Order: sequence, then C-alpha cells, then structure tokens
Amino acid sequence: MLMRRLFTFLSCAALGIAAMGCSATMLSGALESVDQTGPELVDTVVNPNVVAHLAAPSTVAFGSTFDVLLIVKNYGRAKAFHLNATLTLAGGLTTPAQYISIGTLGVGEAKSIAIKLTAPGDMTLSETAMSAALTYKYFHAGSWNSYTSSAARISIALHPVDAALVTVSLSSPYDSVVAGTVTVYDQYGVSMMSQVTEANMAEFYLKPGYYSFAGTGVNFISTTLYGRKNLVYVGRDDMAVRVWICGHQHATQCEVRNNGLL
Repeated sequence: MLMRRLFTFLSCAALGIAAMGCSATMLSGALESVDQTGPELVDTVVNPNVVAHLAAPSTVAFGSTFDVLLIVKNYGRAKAFHLNATLTLAGGLTTPAQYISIGTLGVGEAKSIAIKLTAPGDMTLSETAMSAALTYKYFHAGSWNSYTSSAARISIALHPVDAALVTVSLSSPYDSVVAGTVTVYDQYGVSMMSQVTEANMAEFYLKPGYYSFAGTGVNFISTTLYGRKNLVYVGRDDMAVRVWICGHQHATQCEVRNNGLL
C-alpha cells in the first residue's frame, strides 16, 4: 500500500509546570520551553499571580503544521478572572486565532491549551518565533483591577522535509486479526515507539535507515498472535510494510513470510 507522503512531529504531552526543560528531538517528541513571565506581582498575599509557559518542538519542517503548548498557572492567593492570552507570531508562522480566551483560573490551578501553528514554506528562512502575553482581572480592596504580564517567548528552527511515512499493516494467513499493536525498533534492536493499529494498520514517520517491526494482536477467539519483520530499509519514498502475525501453532509460517527463514 502506497501512502501519500506526510511529515509531522510527535506532540509533547507535558502538562506539568516542572517538566518543561527537556530538549527537543523529532522522534521522541520532547519539547523545549521558555518562560519569561515569572512571578511579577508584589502583593501576592491577596492577589493572583498567573505565570505562562510555552513549549514547542525545537525544529519543524517547512510548511508543516504542529502544536505549541501554552500552560498557565496561578501561583497567587486569589482567583484570576477573564484571563486571556494574545499571541504574537514572527518568521512567517500562522495560526487560525491569535487571541485565546482562557476564563477563570483558581488559586493553584493550571490549564494547558494546544495552539495549532503552520510553519512558513519559504526555505530562505531559518527560524521562527512566537510570544504570548496574558491579561486578567482580579478583585482587591473593594474594586476590580486589571493586569498585563510580560510575554513568554520561544523560537523554533526550520528544516527541510526529510522523513518517510511508513504504513505497517498486520496480516495473518490463518487467523483474523481483531486488534493489534505495532512496535518499531532501530537497527540495534532498541524499541523506539509503539502504536495501536486502526483497521490493522499503523503509520510512522521515520528518518531513512533500517528498522524492525513487531506486531501483536488477537483473533476473534482471543488467541494471541505475534510476528516480527527484521531490518527493513526505510527510504525517502512512500512504502508499506506488511507484518504477518500468527498464533504459536503457525509461528514457522509467519517467520517464513516475514523474513524468508525456513
């Protein structure tokens, strides 16, 4: 099966404020973050103190769509009302909306918002950037007050598309595969990532090189199936890999189909 060539990044699922210092790589989906809002209100005994963090891939492909995570947390002693974020984009970045309404943020409460961005297609550029400034209201001494934070900023490098989309399909000559999981290993046998199949297929974005694919699943009578295809070369062209998975009684047939072994 040939699939249309695509390119994407694994999204960072980091939701904790303390875990925002990791460096970025394409396959792991790790993110780097920059926080420049900091605690700024002097009287934090009775006022809210909302801090913003931005997290994004350190590098993305020209023309690709990706997510940036905006995380806000109230470190103060009062609620922040009508909390909003205004985004400023540079270097050709675009987004459907540059104004984000977050709402009320309670004492100690944190919220995360995924922001979808599109990188520029202009390959003369080398870097993009974005910032997010917060505004909110709070009630103090019998009156409403407004506050605007300084901006949290982050920069993102650009690179050409250099990954291949590999579609892995699970099959069995003797048993129907009801559900499956595919695991990808590098050329040294180190597990890289796993994905639950949909319609017995999984898609991976891999740099050119040699990879092994292991499939597991069950049939309609809940018999466990397994199989492995070793050291398949993945190039820049679209390609499909079929991994035959069988129960124990047909393990030899699956091995022959996967790797040509007798």
